[in-house]
Amino acid sequence: MKKLKQDRFKMLLIAITLTLFLICGVPAIIFGASKNITLLLIAGIVMTALGFYCMPLTWVFYAEKCKYVSVLDCIVNDNILKVDNLKQNLGCDETQIVKIINYLINKRYLVGYLFIDNKELKKMQQEKEILITNKCPYCGANIELDNEVVTCQYCNSKFKINKK
Repeated sequence: MKKLKQDRFKMLLIAITLTLFLICGVPAIIFGASKNITLLLIAGIVMTALGFYCMPLTWVFYAEKCKYVSVLDCIVNDNILKVDNLKQNLGCDETQIVKIINYLINKRYLVGYLFIDNKELKKMQQEKEILITNKCPYCGANIELDNEVVTCQYCNSKFKINKK
């Protein structure tokens, strides 16, 4: 979560800087042209061009990062793990939520969770003692109970078998 918030803050700084470029670039062009200050004129043109073309995109990227932080916050802090519940809570459609969750997992902003059938997240734990069963407690796959520590072949979850 911290890394995503840092990335969002960097994008905010870039967006503000490019906005200021646009605001300051136009007067720099006027002042540089009227006073015959070539360096100021060129700087104003460059600042205006960067602000005009790049600033809107950076604000869009900043808004996307804000959306990612909102989804990650709902998952990690509010423990909302089903796509339907996230959809209702955030006012987004299902495909958008699935896309954001996959992005968060791929960029390693969201770790320690399994995304099952694009419907819900399950929190993974390193080891967990469970009752003897032939189903994985995380994904429900059939497992063989031949060792004291079992690894699910489907989701790679590890857990201890208590044979008491």
